[in-house]
Amino acid sequence: MIKKKKKKKLRLFGFDLEPEKKVYIESRAMDSGEDRKYGCQFCQKEFTNSQALGGHQNAHKKERMKKKRLELQARKASINYYLQPFIKNHGLQYTCAVPLIF
Repeated sequence: MIKKKKKKKLRLFGFDLEPEKKVYIESRAMDSGEDRKYGCQFCQKEFTNSQALGGHQNAHKKERMKKKRLELQARKASINYYLQPFIKNHGLQYTCAVPLIF
């Protein structure tokens, strides 16, 4: 009597993985690279390759810095808003290390 080896099933994130099955990606963008578009987050301009997009993004350096500064200021305002009851009840004040720059 010959015993058949029982293959263990692999599970990843609750899904069965079958190593015998091959997965084929059906994407022309992956095959040729011609259909792939790289878009600028600031002006929505599209480029055919990532290098061109990277060079273009240098033109938005000041805009990125301004956006980051505004995000930090909004975060500080949010923290101070939620700390108001603490300041009123305990007399302690929170100061942020990030200066406000306009």
